[in-house]
Amino acid sequence: NYTKELLDLNMQEVRRISHALMPVMLSDLGLVKSLDKMIGQLSASKSVSIELFHKGSSGRLVKDIEIALYRICQEALNNALKYANASQINVCLEQNSTATVLSIEDNGVGMSKQAISTVLTTPSGNGIYNMKERTDLINGSMKLKQNTNGGLSVIIKVPKK
Repeated sequence: NYTKELLDLNMQEVRRISHALMPVMLSDLGLVKSLDKMIGQLSASKSVSIELFHKGSSGRLVKDIEIALYRICQEALNNALKYANASQINVCLEQNSTATVLSIEDNGVGMSKQAISTVLTTPSGNGIYNMKERTDLINGSMKLKQNTNGGLSVIIKVPKK
């Protein structure tokens, strides 16, 4: 039992540290250009079409929000590439006067409502739960929804401060 508690504490510390890490590219280029670069690299190495759409302001966000949105997008793309069997993934970043919205939508196999509910509430190291934790840390909201084409959308909304 002591070993399990120690391991849990170590995992929490690793999560805390990884949440705080900021890719050099992100601090230099900002969120939009960093997402574009990451998507370009993934598209070049995979047989899936990944596109970035940006709407609204291209101004910089608070550092913690940029880090969280970058990492969330990274995790969502990795999940889509690994599990969705998608041929198309669209990433949309919309910045307006009231909120920043990041959505990652694929045309893959999707998830059942039961599976969505389970992964959002089970802290078993799954990527979706980690995305939810990151979203909570920046006072945002996260929604997963089944698309009409069968794929899955991850939608993160962060109100402007």
